[in-house]
Amino acid sequence: MNSEENRNHVLHALERVAARCRDNRALILTESDLKCQVYSELLGEFGKIQNTWEHDIRGIAIHTETKFFDNRGLLKQAPDIIITEPNRISIRNRLDGNPVPSKGFHFDGSSILIELKFLKKDRAPHRIDLANINADIMKGETLNRRGDLDFHLIVAVFDRFSHGETPVSEVFLRNRRQQNLTCRYFAGGPTFR
Repeated sequence: MNSEENRNHVLHALERVAARCRDNRALILTESDLKCQVYSELLGEFGKIQNTWEHDIRGIAIHTETKFFDNRGLLKQAPDIIITEPNRISIRNRLDGNPVPSKGFHFDGSSILIELKFLKKDRAPHRIDLANINADIMKGETLNRRGDLDFHLIVAVFDRFSHGETPVSEVFLRNRRQQNLTCRYFAGGPTFR
């Protein structure tokens, strides 16, 4: 699942959502709205129902808020959206035959993780906004430390206006050496002032 072709499908879907947002400024009111728009856009490409690890159970590749165990074995990392291989998902037993963990499922296939941020204010992003973007990027670093995951993290920041490009780009630049990371900023429309 973590292929350049699939990552490009995701990036093109994000661009289409951003274009709709620019054309329809009240399309997204909250970050949850953004997640729904992106999920909906990706469903066409990644929503085909397929067999899971248990061939009598079917599922799809795209999911939301799917928790990962961090490098200390705690369920702390939950990307907004994940795209993974359905045939590597199990809801009965872990793929090694042990019972599923407390989260109720197990998967170990290659994955694309998507973190979304929505800057909705008609002003430059506050330092807390930038810290939250950085924290999403650091989720990937935490998962990299585990060393046993094949994933690529895409962090996408949507700005209702266009005030955040420079400060957000600076956050992206500080993290440019992180493995398995793609960052995108999507500018919105002009100020209402």
